[in-house]
Amino acid sequence: MNQIFKDSSSNVFSQSLNIKGVHLKNRIFLAPLAGVSDIPFRRICQEMGAGLTFVEMLSSTALSYKNKKTLQMAERHPDEEILGVQLTGNREDHFKDGLEVLNQQNFEVIDLNMGCPVKKVVQSGCGSALLLDLEKVEKFFNILKDTSPGKIVSTKFRLGYTRQQLIMEDVSLLAQNTGLDMITIHGRTRNERYDTPVDLHSISLAFKNLKELPHKPLTIANGDIFSFDDAMDAYKTTECDAVMVSRGALGNPWIFQEILQGEPIRPHIDEWIDVVSRHLSYQNDYYKDETLASILFRKHLVWYTTGFPGVKKFREKIGTLETQESILDYLKEISLTIPKETQRSYHVDQKSAVK
Repeated sequence: MNQIFKDSSSNVFSQSLNIKGVHLKNRIFLAPLAGVSDIPFRRICQEMGAGLTFVEMLSSTALSYKNKKTLQMAERHPDEEILGVQLTGNREDHFKDGLEVLNQQNFEVIDLNMGCPVKKVVQSGCGSALLLDLEKVEKFFNILKDTSPGKIVSTKFRLGYTRQQLIMEDVSLLAQNTGLDMITIHGRTRNERYDTPVDLHSISLAFKNLKELPHKPLTIANGDIFSFDDAMDAYKTTECDAVMVSRGALGNPWIFQEILQGEPIRPHIDEWIDVVSRHLSYQNDYYKDETLASILFRKHLVWYTTGFPGVKKFREKIGTLETQESILDYLKEISLTIPKETQRSYHVDQKSAVK
């Protein structure tokens, strides 16, 4: 049975978790973010306090064919002590083959994605499309459980495909009856955009519907967690075991510190530059190709620069940065215009910046 160990802190999120002998230092997780959750980003979030991070969603079909790019995405850095990976698919044979490939890798957690709302993914029968076929969901849960013995097996899903098709309670019970170890629910349906408020009440219904059996999966709430207050709201409303941060970590890896400390983290410019520069260094180490690394880092710069006063005038330069030196010069230019005592303000406006 999964166990929660309390430490001396009064902050519920700093309590540790033990799942199948795997010790998680806290209860704040980083979601698998498509196009974002690479090794450099995960390392920064881990250093800032994330208790569990995931490789972004991988295609089971691509894994079944040993696709080189997909296998590279599944790589793990030696500094990553605990790591999860997320898989999706729509064919049972490919899903099983993909799991067998991942089982040969060094992952502690393997997650089935049933939440991705992207049109291309859904049209292929993957992601949120799986919520339209509960029989297939049950088959996939059984394949996940049977093919990955000894691993922590989990699933992340939305409330349903539409507001008229809410099935979060059914899926949660299926996960429990199958013997999955964790379930994460994102509090929107597939067709709801990010401007629709997250529905914590529906997440709560699903979690409360779980039976008090010896094997009760750990419950994770996800959606619109941009601050400690958001995390506490999710915890109190859903009575979850942990929270999962998604967009709230984009440009703001400090969010993990904030939730752990229970108060806003407002880094000064020097600390901000130190973290961004370290992330850039990890980026170059991982991608090897400096131009590619710099171009891929541009989106992070857009997110990172949200919150400092007067920084918008620098934004137009981001699209021209193609070397590590040019990015460092860009950061220096910003720092020279902002007083060192100025704190980066991270607030609700960031939600619109990271859609």
